[in-house]
Order: sequence, then structure tokens, then C-alpha cells
Amino acid sequence: MSIRSERVNKKQNNNRKTTKLGIEQLESRLMNSIDSLESGLQLLNSPGLFGSTQLVSTTTNSPPTVATPVQLASGSTVLGRTASLRVLGADNGGETSLKYNWSLVDKPSGGTVSFAANRTNASKNNTLTFNKPGSYEVLVTISDSQGLMTSSALRFEVAATLTSFLIQTPNGKAVTPSSPVTTGDIRQGLTIRGLDQFGVALNTQPTVNWTTASAPAGGTATLTSEGTAVTAEFTRAGTYTLRAQSGSVSSNVSVTVNQTLTSINLATPSGTTIDPSQPVSVAKLIDASNNKLLASCCNADRLTRVNGCTRWGRE
Repeated sequence: MSIRSERVNKKQNNNRKTTKLGIEQLESRLMNSIDSLESGLQLLNSPGLFGSTQLVSTTTNSPPTVATPVQLASGSTVLGRTASLRVLGADNGGETSLKYNWSLVDKPSGGTVSFAANRTNASKNNTLTFNKPGSYEVLVTISDSQGLMTSSALRFEVAATLTSFLIQTPNGKAVTPSSPVTTGDIRQGLTIRGLDQFGVALNTQPTVNWTTASAPAGGTATLTSEGTAVTAEFTRAGTYTLRAQSGSVSSNVSVTVNQTLTSINLATPSGTTIDPSQPVSVAKLIDASNNKLLASCCNADRLTRVNGCTRWGRE
């Protein structure tokens, strides 16, 4: 082999070694460059470096989503004055960062709704208060800390529900536990109307069952109802408690019947009732001690009362 050939082979071997070493250096430098770039990005995003503004964003914020649509906590219809509703959102920044804003979209004429909580994370569970029955629609807007948002809506019915009774005398006086009825008659008329949860008379009145809850000893009350009217007929003076009931709703009425003089019954000393249309024949009774006429026939001039007993006679 010539000296020239040896020099060429040696140069090629040296080139191979140089090429292999260059690749390792390139990889090392590339990794160092990447580390430097990440460090630079972190530095640029450091709080306070450029005020409160970050120049470079390393993450992408997504809008929140609806995990659970707005719904009534129980049932599908509201039967009272208030109702519990709930909704739940989801977000890549965490649910606790979300805020829930409730608003009224639709309502019956004159209807209003108040929200117990709003525009907070806790308002995902809310209590709504209504002022009248009808169809309502609410909208919940869910927003994250950067203002991205989504929403959920619900339409539901607030149904007029029998809650209480309004009981009145024929002259319109309301009958309540603190304002009972007092009468001197053996009959007492009443009217009754079913009221909804807002204190308004129901358009369709319920069927009401009347019973006697209590009565004085020996007394009874006969109750006759027709529509919204009822008549109670009593057999004895004293205090009666009448009960009106429809389903689970009931109300008691206290009626006191006072004794009132309406007639006088006449009877003979033996206890025989005297018929006003029939004359009574009696013998003349003379008190020998004072020679007074104690009783005479039914055509006596005067009717006097002696010792609690009614007699015909003259002095």
C-alpha cells in the first residue's frame, strides 16, 4: 500500500469519527434549546413581570358545560308558594370556579318570582318564591372565571292547590277559632270556600264533607249542605264544634247556641199539658184561712203566676 492510500484511509476514518460526534452534540444542543425556551416562557408568564397580563398562554380555556340541567328538586309541578330548584355545571378549571345566574324568562300575567340566591357558586341550589299560580320559565347562565358561559332553562307549572277554607256567616262575617259563631236560633247557616296556597278562592270548588266533632251532652247537630252552603240544626243549647274537610285539608267551626225564650207551656198541677185551643174545667178552690179564690174556670179575669206555677184566679 502506498503512502498516499494510507493517508486517504486515515482521513476517511477521521471523518467518520467527526460525523458521529457531531450528531451527539446536535442532540444535546437541541435539548438545551428546548429547556431554555420553556424557561423563557415561564419567565414571561411570571406574575408581576409585565403587570397582571400574561404575554404567552400555555393552556387553552374551554367554556363550561351543563352537567345536570336545571330541574325541580322534587316532582314536576309546584304545589306550594315556594320550590327548590337545582342545576350543575362542569369546567376544566373546576366546578367551584363557576357562577350561576338565575333569571325569569316567562311568567303568568301579574306573576313574580324571587330567588333566594344568585350569581354565586352556591346558587346552583336555589329556592324560588311565587305570588300566583301559572306557567313559569327560568334560565340559569353558568359562567367561568374568564367570562365563558353556557345556560340551561326550565318551564314548569305552579298549580293552584287547596290549602285552607274561608268560612262565613250569611252576612259575610268570617268564622275563625278566635271569632266563633253565637246564635239564639236552633239553625245556623254558613258558607265555605276553598282557598289556594296564595289565599285566593279556587276556580273549581272542592267537595266538602261536614261532620259534628263535638256537641253538648244530649245535643245533636244535623248538617245539610248544598254547594258552598251548609245549614246546621241543633237540638239543645250549648257549644258545638263542626268540622269541614276535603282530602287532607280541614277546618273547625265553633257554634254556641244560647237559650232563648220562644214559648210558654201551660200544665195542670198533675202535669197535663194544657192545649190553648181547648178550655179547661176546674173546681173552685177556696182557702178557708183567708177566704181567697185560688183557682176558677178558664174564663177568669186575670192570669197570675203563684210560686212559679201559672194559675187562673182573682184575689
